[in-house]
Amino acid sequence: MLHLKKGDQFSLKKHPEGNLNNFCLGVSWGEIKSSLPFYQNLFNRKNLAETDLELSCIMFAKDGSKIDWIHSPKYNSWLIQNNFPLGKLTSKDEAFKYQENENPTVKNSDKKLIKINLEKINHEIDQIFFYLHVNPKKVDTLDFSLIPSVKIQMYEGSVHQITETHCQFEIPRDEDSVKKGSLLLGRLLTINNEWKFEAIGKSLQDKKLVMQTKSHEYFS
Repeated sequence: MLHLKKGDQFSLKKHPEGNLNNFCLGVSWGEIKSSLPFYQNLFNRKNLAETDLELSCIMFAKDGSKIDWIHSPKYNSWLIQNNFPLGKLTSKDEAFKYQENENPTVKNSDKKLIKINLEKINHEIDQIFFYLHVNPKKVDTLDFSLIPSVKIQMYEGSVHQITETHCQFEIPRDEDSVKKGSLLLGRLLTINNEWKFEAIGKSLQDKKLVMQTKSHEYFS
């Protein structure tokens, strides 16, 4: 299993038995730490413990146009207010399917995952960006500077059982994440007809921009 760092790329052709076409991208994160004073924590602890993060992905063509997306319907009210399409859990080509692990275990501690089948992917898709989001209504009290770490792993298996893990990427807590409610985890992209995963791990402030553009200037 490979342990990736920011900027590393993992080739999906490195699988010993052939191309890695059918796999899961799973995400887990550490317990959220509050920066509030102790007396406020007494009332806020339960809300922090129950805070959920949202995993999404957006697919783009070579010309930068958005082709498809996976975004939780739980945030449809925010999407409607900002003139975005409603959330959905499966891509049009059925190559990407969102799943939630309601009972994380030792066998699979991921809290959210997207099951991916590259053999079904729309041939126009050139890049797929994966994000983790804070509920837009809670960004003033919760951001990625309060989350000690986020771990991404690519593996074969299911929401309940991992059969083989191929790579992991851990994103540590970053002081630069204050008031930033979106985290760009990484992207799948094609280079010379070969699919690769690039580890990015960059916090972003404007979720509206995430929903509209081809990942903005994350290289800066």
